[in-house]
Amino acid sequence: MPLSTKRVRGEEADGVRKYLAGLIHEWLLSTPEPAKATDIATNLGVAEPVSPRLVRETLQSDRRFTHVERRWDMTARQELATRPFSGAITALLEAYGKPISSQIIAEQIAASRKRLVEFFEDIVNDLLTTRAQYVALDDDLYALREWLLNVEDRDEERILFYNSLTESDQLAAAQEAIGRKRIKGNSPADTAERILDIVGGSLANKALAFLVWQQHATSSPDVLFHRMLRDDRFVLLSGPSWCSPSCQAELNERLARLSAEMDAEAHEGEADADLHAILATPPPKGVDFSVSDSDIEEAVAAIAAHGAGALDRLVTEVFEVYPGDESFPVAIHTLASRLTDRSDILCVGPGAYAAAAAIPEGVGDIPPALRPAFVGKLGDDSLPMDVILTDGGIGPELADRVHDPEKEDVGEEDEVRIKRGYKPPEEVRHTIAYHHLQAGTLKVRQIDRELFPEEPRLVRMILQYAGEEEHVVWIDNEAGLLHGLGDWYARYVPAPGAIIRLAPTSAPIRLELIYDGEADSAAHVDEARVKELLALRDEAQKDEQSMLEILCSIVQAHESGASFETLVAEANVVRRTTKRLVASTLTGYHCFRPRDEKPTQWRFDENALEMGRIKAKKRYMSASQPTQEKE
Repeated sequence: MPLSTKRVRGEEADGVRKYLAGLIHEWLLSTPEPAKATDIATNLGVAEPVSPRLVRETLQSDRRFTHVERRWDMTARQELATRPFSGAITALLEAYGKPISSQIIAEQIAASRKRLVEFFEDIVNDLLTTRAQYVALDDDLYALREWLLNVEDRDEERILFYNSLTESDQLAAAQEAIGRKRIKGNSPADTAERILDIVGGSLANKALAFLVWQQHATSSPDVLFHRMLRDDRFVLLSGPSWCSPSCQAELNERLARLSAEMDAEAHEGEADADLHAILATPPPKGVDFSVSDSDIEEAVAAIAAHGAGALDRLVTEVFEVYPGDESFPVAIHTLASRLTDRSDILCVGPGAYAAAAAIPEGVGDIPPALRPAFVGKLGDDSLPMDVILTDGGIGPELADRVHDPEKEDVGEEDEVRIKRGYKPPEEVRHTIAYHHLQAGTLKVRQIDRELFPEEPRLVRMILQYAGEEEHVVWIDNEAGLLHGLGDWYARYVPAPGAIIRLAPTSAPIRLELIYDGEADSAAHVDEARVKELLALRDEAQKDEQSMLEILCSIVQAHESGASFETLVAEANVVRRTTKRLVASTLTGYHCFRPRDEKPTQWRFDENALEMGRIKAKKRYMSASQPTQEKE
């Protein structure tokens, strides 16, 4: 029967839920403890995902299941401890609706009474083999006698009456589908196969056995049941009912479709379940929601398993409370208050938490590679070769470069000047410097603040690249750093000077990472030049060179001159430094001069090297000079 592409409704949906209830019962019987709907949904043994919402709805609507401390169990199992042994066995079989082995029955009773299973094995076996209401099958399986068709009277009307089939709608529908079709096969099993093919769905065991008996009056319904259990042409469902493998496959497809539709409908309604709005609003009064210590431990375990967890996801996963439920906002606030008291859990974003042990090493610190270094080597005038000049000393053009908010870097936060009325663009651009490539970091500039949550101290975010890749990064709001891009840099960014862009998405802790090969020509440092600069770095470290000496080597390598941005980029390969120190050095010595025809390009004048410092610049020396820090 072809599957409709329309929404599964009515009787078809009821049939799917009945099938799902059987799958749930089968799994619960195999596990010793009650389970959450989410755990049940992931362990049903079907190929396509089953919605936890559909599982929960099925559990709530079927009296064979009961809620036990936010978990679900078979009602019969919860009552085993108070029932007589025979009643307990019958209750298990009735609830499951399929044969069960004596061993599993003994295990269930033993668990309910907190005793060793060996104590009950002989008792259970004795009851199963001596009581008339049970029927022994192959492989140590036992069924209820009432499931099997009783044909002792040999009279069709009496058989229908005593087997409660007189008013069976399912039997009537099957007889109507069969009509005058030839259904008799070479054996009762062959006939059963033809009947199920014609019916096109599942059929209760008694109804099927009656239709087969009509064609094979001398056959035994008990023997037919035995043989069908071992025949791969038949699938036994809870009830018990029979269907074909193709019918079971169709049920699985309908189950997957109904699950997807239910989740889609729920997601449509979740737009109103805004986590940030819920946290910003006091919890509603009059709705009770308690959280036990074991609930908190489960939430902590879920956070550790996922690396991090948002409150809405945790509430759904741990408490199985969904957006739209009356208790959902209260559950959010309650869990948030309990997690705040934990030392092993940190808030890492609006409504998001992570295990303290899961935060990568180095997050929360400024990597040494990013810290500006200063060498206090003295010149001939007994002053440090490297000094910091005020804006008056470096001039307005370089001062504008130093104060440029788009060029902000570690240690330069106080330099930034943001013009009044500045409106940040929807997406931000970053030129990646060598030291950030090495550290796997990105400077979170003051002009970027609208793109990143400013609270708490550490924020866990997701960068989505090329539509598919997701990279977990960490924002250190105190240091203004984004950590965690090392692997992505290594794969995609060939050299310093690459330009990346960050754009907002609908989720506040998710950004789109964009890189299309664009580079800043002034800040780009190719591979060959990086090697030269690293060799210069080794020499500078060995001789404890000042920034003056480093810049002399860098600038003279550019015979036609180099821009301020290029010199800053290359100087930071040799030694981590600031724009102001580079600007102060370029403007503070006679040997560095702008080109007449290109004043933005700086050249090295070797003949003027001996002239040393420009004495007039001394009056612009900043009152606060950096302390000596060797690399």
